[in-house]
Amino acid sequence: MKFRSVLIVALVAASCARQTPSLVGDWDATIVSLAQVEVPFRFVIGGTPERPTGTFVNGDERMPSTAGSFEDGQLVISFDQYGSKVIARLRGDVLEGEYNRTTRGPSYPFRATRAVARPKDPNPPVIAGEWKIPTPEDKVEKAWLFIVRQDGADISAAIQRVDGDTGTLTGSFRNGKLLLSHFSGARPLRLEVTVKPDGSLDLLEDGKTPHTAIRMNDPRAAAAGDPRDPTQLTRAKDPNAPIALQFPDLNGNLVSLSDARFRGKVVILSITGSWCPNCHDEAPFYSELYRAYRDRGLEIVMLAFEEAGQLNNPVRLRAFVKQYDIAYPVLLVGAPNQLATILPQFEDLYAFPTSIYIGRDGRIRGTHAGFSGKATGELYDETTAGISRTIETLLAEKPPAGLETDATTPELARPALRPRTPPQRVSVYAAAQRRSNTTLNLVLSVQPHERMHVYAPGAKGYTAISLAFAPAPGVKVTAARFPRPEDYYFAPAKEHLPVYQQTFDITASATVPANATTLAATLTYQACDDRLCYTPQELPVTFDLATGAR
Repeated sequence: MKFRSVLIVALVAASCARQTPSLVGDWDATIVSLAQVEVPFRFVIGGTPERPTGTFVNGDERMPSTAGSFEDGQLVISFDQYGSKVIARLRGDVLEGEYNRTTRGPSYPFRATRAVARPKDPNPPVIAGEWKIPTPEDKVEKAWLFIVRQDGADISAAIQRVDGDTGTLTGSFRNGKLLLSHFSGARPLRLEVTVKPDGSLDLLEDGKTPHTAIRMNDPRAAAAGDPRDPTQLTRAKDPNAPIALQFPDLNGNLVSLSDARFRGKVVILSITGSWCPNCHDEAPFYSELYRAYRDRGLEIVMLAFEEAGQLNNPVRLRAFVKQYDIAYPVLLVGAPNQLATILPQFEDLYAFPTSIYIGRDGRIRGTHAGFSGKATGELYDETTAGISRTIETLLAEKPPAGLETDATTPELARPALRPRTPPQRVSVYAAAQRRSNTTLNLVLSVQPHERMHVYAPGAKGYTAISLAFAPAPGVKVTAARFPRPEDYYFAPAKEHLPVYQQTFDITASATVPANATTLAATLTYQACDDRLCYTPQELPVTFDLATGAR
């Protein structure tokens, strides 16, 4: 009996020893960037011991993982939206390993320990507010913005350049010193800040690049010049020249700006890439903007520039689209270094992201380089409000004659899509020819009105003609059969379409009960002439089984 008790105790102890330790909690983590400096950041682990989750912290924003595992002491947490992984082994209370960036380049060495509270200065200097960083040696920008928020000794800040911001730099005053840093899966940065006696700040970027920050009300700030206006960096050589491009979406379908769905619409070309951290800042805003304005005539087209490994298999881009619930077209365009070659009609086009605004008339109406993320506080609010105002202004304009759209049905929008007047653009004649007491041949003759055509089955982007029979007890009807269509060339869009312009017959066969008297169906079609398209229509049809016609 004593031996059995000892054995049970031993088994329980062995079982406990085999249990996977929990990693849940906050971790003080560091990576060593390509600049060969150590960048500290906050890393949060959640989930279960076997299926952990990871989260990068960017101020008030969070970048969650997409998968995770912890087996035999090795932690693997994936961030598919960045195409990256934290791979680390637990040694005592320390996680050591790498942040693997796959196609983005070499890995960053990674290390993390359990987060602990550290003493902060009780009376830190006050540096909150906006500062200007003069950049006299920069050929593009005369100055950057340094935006600082402060809560006691705790500091959060961001540097805003014309092509975007650094993300939220965080840190605290300790022993009179301030170290700010940022890493949220991308754009690692270390910034050492020293308050000078003259009220300015010395900034040391990544341990080697010095800057000076001057308060905006300091006379020296005015002499330094103003930060570059992001709406004035990239310029169209000829705003009246249409942008001609055609690239595949993520399903391999070719999409062109000449496609009918874009005619008469306001279009934002979002030049971006899933590797680009400021593009991750912009994407959720554009996703919301599209849902807010698409019914009023807004289209957004994302032009994704990815490195070669992602062009062959865009898994990271697919995760990016899923992360931000992007509902607008995403086109796989080329590599980042091909940007100027693919869009040669622009000058000073190099920032990721860059937005190009196209009016209902097809003309280029403006551009916006970079994007101010939430790390910039009020500047983010100003940026998003400014973009919204631009879109509202463009949407308020009327499309040129011949390009009107029906904003309530954007997926069917075509040149001059408008309500039907008069209500019917075809004439029909339905006939039922009996072959026996219960079998019939059904024929629906359709005659488009003069100078009109209707779209045949297979017409992409338009509502093709179809005939659907209403279900009825004891009735069996074969699928409707259509004759060979004509080829119609629509010159403005340079597209060939299958249509019917002359009278044609739709046929089917039916088996019905002997006492059946009528058979109901619905004809759906879209009619156009050489200038205008009309909204798709549904026309009720009745086959009179007694007389053979109706």
